[in-house]
Amino acid sequence: MIGLTSFFLINFWVSRIGTLKAAFKAYSFNKVSDFFLLFGIFLIFNIYFSLDIITLLNQAPLFIFKKINIFVFELSYNDLICFFFLVCAFIKSAQFGAHI
Repeated sequence: MIGLTSFFLINFWVSRIGTLKAAFKAYSFNKVSDFFLLFGIFLIFNIYFSLDIITLLNQAPLFIFKKINIFVFELSYNDLICFFFLVCAFIKSAQFGAHI
């Protein structure tokens, strides 16, 4: 809903072409960010089998030594989850590398 709200707020003046392009960019970037957020949540549920914060905090130290190999990188599951949430926050707030 944030992407749709951003689209309508930016595209308030419908007659301008530039606002339509900017609104579509905001909507599409929000959808990409939502994908990273959803994938991070799915990864949490797949690893911990719960979305309860108390369960996550109790089980997080147990998964520090479980690693996953991605090309030449070796990441723990917690690092991978944090990466997805960090990318989501960067895209949502239009940080360096995710702004146009």
